[in-house]
Amino acid sequence: MPLPPDASALHDSELLRELRRACQASPAERDRALRRCVEHLAPLLYGLAARFELEDVEDSIAEVLRDLCRHCEQQRVPAMPVQLWVLGLAQRHFARRAEAGLRG
Repeated sequence: MPLPPDASALHDSELLRELRRACQASPAERDRALRRCVEHLAPLLYGLAARFELEDVEDSIAEVLRDLCRHCEQQRVPAMPVQLWVLGLAQRHFARRAEAGLRG
């Protein structure tokens, strides 16, 4: 479910631009560059992760962010709302981890 409108929220085009910028940063700068995206996406990702009762939510979310970066680096970004795309990727990751027995 998308977040309610917020003056500090990133619009889809801004979020995608920030993700691409973060993913093109050097590994040393990537964490800092991803911070703004993570702040915007965290409520969505943590909420979804809670449904899967994962053992290590932070590792699971970090895995999703790495996958997002791979997609952005390869210009494989679908023409759909960014939040929906992110939630789809996250759901696949979380479901795989839950099936592998990485529940809390």
